[in-house]
Amino acid sequence: LRPSAHHRCRVAHRRPPVTRGPGGPGAGAMATTRTASPTPLVGAGSDGGPTGAAPATSASDGSENGAADLTTEEAAAIMQIRLLAGARAMFQMTRICMGPLVVAMAADHGYSAEQKGLILSAFAGGYALTQIVGGLAADMLGGAPVIFFGLLSSATSLIFLPLAADAGVPQLWWLLWVMGFTQGPTYPAQLVTTAKWATGSLRSYASALGAAGSTAGSLF
Repeated sequence: LRPSAHHRCRVAHRRPPVTRGPGGPGAGAMATTRTASPTPLVGAGSDGGPTGAAPATSASDGSENGAADLTTEEAAAIMQIRLLAGARAMFQMTRICMGPLVVAMAADHGYSAEQKGLILSAFAGGYALTQIVGGLAADMLGGAPVIFFGLLSSATSLIFLPLAADAGVPQLWWLLWVMGFTQGPTYPAQLVTTAKWATGSLRSYASALGAAGSTAGSLF
């Protein structure tokens, strides 16, 4: 008996197509192939990955954050080194500014050679007294407050310099002596601050830039 067409369609619908397995002909291995949608992972989360598993970018994010922190620290250190070089240039300018200025001041106020010598030596007299004290203060308080105080006192002294020159040689001498006295601690404070910020390969850069700052201050 031959099955009807309707019966053949129902059998074909129920039985999936079969293919011969990897055993080859005569092996008797049959494999059933059927089309099905991919089954999601057990315990899959909302993003399609298994729950409890760390995202794939977590490790790379940690390394990128570490690199960013290192770059930020290096940028901050370079900025501090440049600020120290600028401060050294300012101190150098205030230290040697009386050399060319005393010529014009002597012409205006009629200073003698002895008075010019006293004026030029006033800064060094005060500067030499506070080197060791300045290093100790920088170790206890930090270099930044000492450097800031030196910049503030130097700027104030230069503002009152014309008034002291008009008042007389003694007043000018004491003003320059005080400026040297308050500026003396700044050099050891710069060394302490440089040692704090310039580490590793930045030490040579800080040393070279600090020397360049002193030279630039002498030129200006």
